[in-house]
Amino acid sequence: MFEVPELDSDISFLRNYLTKDLVNDLDMYIFEKKGLEWKITDKS
Repeated sequence: MFEVPELDSDISFLRNYLTKDLVNDLDMYIFEKKGLEWKITDKS
């Protein structure tokens, strides 16, 4: 866990470890399809 900040920048960390499955599992965002695109919406 402590090696990651030493080896990866914030952007590369997100690219390498933050997957759609993890976001869904942790309930980090709520997505809604608006037109042809998926958009992040606020939680109420």
